[in-house]
Amino acid sequence: MPTPVIETSEGGQQVEWSETFHAFLFRARIYLKRFWWIVIFTVAAGVIVQKWKMRDATPTYVSRAEMNVSNLVSSLSTGASINEMVANFFQNQIHLMQSEDVQQNAKMQVCALHPEYLNNTPWVIPDALVLPGTSILQLTAKGSDPKFTQYFLDTWMGVYLQSRDDKRQQVYDSYTIALEKSGNKIKAQMDALMVDRDTFVSSHTFASVGAAETAANEALAKLSAVTDQINEMNAQLDFLKTANANAKLIDDGKFKDYVNGTNSTGDHVEEIDRELASLKLLPPNADYQTAKDTFLSLQTQFDQLSIGLGKRHPTMANLTNNLERMQGNLRELRLQRVAQLEAEKDYLKVELAAALESQRALETTTKDDNKIRTKIEDYTTQIEMLKTTYASTLQSTASLRENREIGQEMLQINLHATPALEQTVNPLRPIAEGAFIGLVAGVIIIFLLGALDGRVMSVEDLTQRFDEPMLGVIPMQKRTNGQVELLKHGDQRQMFAESCRNIRSSLLYMDRQGQRPRIIMLTSSMPSEGKSTLSSNLAITLGFAASRTLLVDADMRRGQLHKRFGLPNDVGLAEHIANNVPLEQVIRPTGSENLDFISCGKYPAQPGELLMSDRFRDSIQTLRQRYDFVVFDSPPILLTDDAASFATRADAVIFVVRAGFTRLRQVRTSLENLHRRGVNVYGMVVNFIDHREPGYYSYRYYDYYSHQPELPERKDRKNRSA
Repeated sequence: MPTPVIETSEGGQQVEWSETFHAFLFRARIYLKRFWWIVIFTVAAGVIVQKWKMRDATPTYVSRAEMNVSNLVSSLSTGASINEMVANFFQNQIHLMQSEDVQQNAKMQVCALHPEYLNNTPWVIPDALVLPGTSILQLTAKGSDPKFTQYFLDTWMGVYLQSRDDKRQQVYDSYTIALEKSGNKIKAQMDALMVDRDTFVSSHTFASVGAAETAANEALAKLSAVTDQINEMNAQLDFLKTANANAKLIDDGKFKDYVNGTNSTGDHVEEIDRELASLKLLPPNADYQTAKDTFLSLQTQFDQLSIGLGKRHPTMANLTNNLERMQGNLRELRLQRVAQLEAEKDYLKVELAAALESQRALETTTKDDNKIRTKIEDYTTQIEMLKTTYASTLQSTASLRENREIGQEMLQINLHATPALEQTVNPLRPIAEGAFIGLVAGVIIIFLLGALDGRVMSVEDLTQRFDEPMLGVIPMQKRTNGQVELLKHGDQRQMFAESCRNIRSSLLYMDRQGQRPRIIMLTSSMPSEGKSTLSSNLAITLGFAASRTLLVDADMRRGQLHKRFGLPNDVGLAEHIANNVPLEQVIRPTGSENLDFISCGKYPAQPGELLMSDRFRDSIQTLRQRYDFVVFDSPPILLTDDAASFATRADAVIFVVRAGFTRLRQVRTSLENLHRRGVNVYGMVVNFIDHREPGYYSYRYYDYYSHQPELPERKDRKNRSA
């Protein structure tokens, strides 16, 4: 057996769904058993209605047609498409075809073509479905007139195809208008940008955009030329600064060799000459070069002749004089060159300063021109983008206009409406439908009545609404002459006996206030709830437990317990209280073990006053001393005030509720009446409950555990009867 699923509700209480379902089935069985005639009535009504409809029904004619799906809508050249939503295509088409507008238009066209139907238009019902595994729509029309049904089906398809074409043309028109509006908007933006660009150009004193770009390019070229010139001047000045530094070191002899030309190797002189020539700081000096060549020639000649001739030789003396003279000339020429270099350096400084000033001016001009050119380029870029978009929009509009007449319809008529034939109907089907509808309606009515019924059906109905403890449940029993037989030794009603013993155990061991209750009162809300039977059987089970027990019929209005025990009612509780009849005269043995009985006596005029009298209070104290338990059967709470008043003198009040009879509001009112008098109900007992009720099915096994072997004499009796 699978384990029942247990979930936890929001309040933390566990819910066992198998038990909940079992409780639902239990209540459903009760209501169906009680109101079964409603189901029979509703089923019969459904069948009768269907039979009446079949009798008055006019013949129905059916015409059929088919439509198939062709290729999807072709894409436009611009890439835009007007395609159907294929995923839900068939469902959408069926829904649109069955719209009220399409049907009304189809009927109007049929009536216009066939005027005989204008004054009396037959009824017709169209339908459509998709044939499984195909792309074919099967259309049907059911109507009261065969020709009108066929005309309508053909017209219905044509009207729907025309409506699709109209909608498609509306889409094309809307899309074309939207493209034209978009193109006009783009052109307006493009024209506005061109005007802004021309205004910007003219505001900077340029005749045109080309003139602004030319001016920017010229300024950039000038700046490049001036920059190259400044770099060249800086290189010349660097050399001149070095040369000037060397000139200031003449006293140290570092530049003196160049001026005097006395360096033995001539490397220093030649190096400076080469640098001066390479930088082109000074123009070529022919006199200096001639003097230099002459000096070198004389020096060579002097060196050659000095080997054979002495210094005093006239030739050598003459050469020496010439060398000194030429050396002086070279010195003068070199001093002139140094002076020229100084002058050139000062000139270069002035030129460099002017070039730097020109460079700064050109940089400012170039920067401004670049800003202007960048702004103009931004304008131009935006204008070109808008031109491209505008051209694309014009092309899309032209292409859409060229292609709007191309057929784009997916649906095509595959089979026109066939002649309408009379529909044959199985007569059992509408009858079965009527019976089913009646069955459902009957069940719904029964459950509505059950939802409105406030009677107690199960133990949970009480435990979920009231705080009083549940002492036990009494299963329903068969009645003999309208009454349930009292318990006796060896009673075969095991479930019934165990239920009474369970209540007895609750009294014996449910010790809530430190001592067992001895004066016990049983009451209920209304009559016929079984409290008298329960009082008698509870007293009997207490006697079975070796407890001296007294059963008192305190219902002095309609008490009948003396009849259950076969005892007289000439004197009883009423005579004892009203006429001071001694207890010994009113107490009678019942024949049941340890059980005595006091009947109600002759019905007095004011029983409530007797139950509240001091005489009765004293009698209760006397009975408490004589007996272990005194069980009072009292009248119902809601009919009289006797029980509610007497309940204040009892040790324990047991409230009896009959399942399927007592209403919850009656239980609530009765308990509130007792609580107002300060009576704490000891517990509740549910009487006459179905043993199939959820939570009570364990009593089914009492027969198994309490089974006794059959006695020999009983077997012999069965054999003789057989």
